[in-house]
Amino acid sequence: MKNIYRYILLLLIPSVLFSCTKEELIVSDFEAPGPVPAIAEGPSEAQQICHALWEKYDLHVYYTLSGDDALNTPMGKAQTSMIEYNNPMALPMQPANEELAVQYLKMMQSILSFMPEEVMKKQLFKRHVLVAENCAEMWMYYDEYFMPFYDNTYYEEALGIIYHGDFTDYSFPDYAGWKYSFLSDLFYGMCEKYTKNNQIPEAYGLVSKDYYMFSGDGSAYFLYFGDYGEYLKEGGYAYGFTHPKAAEDTPDHARYDFAHMAAWIVTAPEWEKEMALDSYPMLKQKHDICVGFFNSRYNVDLLEMNSLVAELEYEW
Repeated sequence: MKNIYRYILLLLIPSVLFSCTKEELIVSDFEAPGPVPAIAEGPSEAQQICHALWEKYDLHVYYTLSGDDALNTPMGKAQTSMIEYNNPMALPMQPANEELAVQYLKMMQSILSFMPEEVMKKQLFKRHVLVAENCAEMWMYYDEYFMPFYDNTYYEEALGIIYHGDFTDYSFPDYAGWKYSFLSDLFYGMCEKYTKNNQIPEAYGLVSKDYYMFSGDGSAYFLYFGDYGEYLKEGGYAYGFTHPKAAEDTPDHARYDFAHMAAWIVTAPEWEKEMALDSYPMLKQKHDICVGFFNSRYNVDLLEMNSLVAELEYEW
């Protein structure tokens, strides 16, 4: 019921579609004004990175906001009901630990540098706020060893905002988790319905059309979950899924699936991908469609990005 409730909420988010020219790569539904509050080029390393991200990509990135300042955006105020449901400790929002924020901002800057600058300038998610507590639900999914799938991002699509959390003074950095969470949201913003002329290939959703959570009576969803709700990794691969969240879709609306596939391609070890792709034909078919889309649509080579992202490490 929890997952169905989330899905219904997403379907109720209003969207507005416009036409676009062939030359446009990706355009958000709204034109965001300049950063509010203003982003100054301060003396600290974190401030300098935030300013550089604004100047180069027009991204509005903050790590010192708290309370209502963290919720307010030029497009309206972010909703708190789901954040409170996910983690009551996240409210009222508090600023991120600056030492951790610097490391995260460096990671963001590096990953964005691997992508075409013009595409990143027109990202769906313009506003990024780093906060102390995690706004995502940490125990939403767990694997067969009952370890949670790490997630430290929470977004509100209509406002084009992402909250990046788990930056308290006592947080231990999960750098691999940081990379995956940021990349999955980045790719989500590149294949989302709120952007013009940017539909993912129809063939992609048809590969696993009978196995999504909302396919038919939903019974297929339990083919890759255990008796206690644990996600079975190999079971997911067999039906073409790389992450439990990927299955929370329908064949004609496979945006979570597509984004998680792209993030898996970019972050999974080469040996793991090779074994999985050789063993599971549905996974291989969706992998190839995803790689081809990003190559042709954005001139982004996901396979090449894998080695670049693998080289990024936390600077102790």
